[in-house]
Amino acid sequence: AVKNAFVNTGYLYNMEGSWYCDANVNDQGQPFFYNVSFLTDPDGNPTTIWYYGGLFVDGREEIRFFWDGTYVRRSELWEYDYWFNTPDGERTGTIRVEPDNDTVFIQDLGGESFFPYTGNDSATFYYTPPNVYGEADGEHAGEEGDAADLEYMTQIPEIHEKIMQGMSLYEEEPEEIDGMSGRVYVLISDNGSQYVREGYYALTMNGVYRMNYLTGDWELLE
Repeated sequence: AVKNAFVNTGYLYNMEGSWYCDANVNDQGQPFFYNVSFLTDPDGNPTTIWYYGGLFVDGREEIRFFWDGTYVRRSELWEYDYWFNTPDGERTGTIRVEPDNDTVFIQDLGGESFFPYTGNDSATFYYTPPNVYGEADGEHAGEEGDAADLEYMTQIPEIHEKIMQGMSLYEEEPEEIDGMSGRVYVLISDNGSQYVREGYYALTMNGVYRMNYLTGDWELLE
């Protein structure tokens, strides 16, 4: 059962996983998505935030940012100050995080906006449970699993480091790797005049692969 309480689970609100939103749009009316996880220490106190998001392009998610940071509870119930590490420096602000079973309402209260690239100051996020790649019957877990796989890939250290340098992670067409279906992702940098493909990665039930750019072979990373 979902409980709106601070408990010793490692995640805020007794929900192991993340929160997902696809209701915001940018100034051109293009839909954005956001995925955020609020982590706690063993005593249930706020500690770390993982946050990424981007645009929907042709029905597919294209990550435009991945930030990590910290947050602390203010004196008012459900209000938090946060500090994000971004390629442009530290981003700080105050938000109200109001849970309601499997949704949470997040609202800007001050500082820099919690919602990059849009003029929105609030949104409702939906609970996304943790995902294991592939279900018991071998089928993929669907859209929620897609988002969880993408989040997992952004946390691979060498991918995370490049995203923090300003690169973006995009999902490509799947491939068969070592006899198994693999989700393929590409890191892209934008120097202002052109997009450059910086590296390919893949996720299968065996683990994470990196493509050797000299041979085109997939090599198991972890």
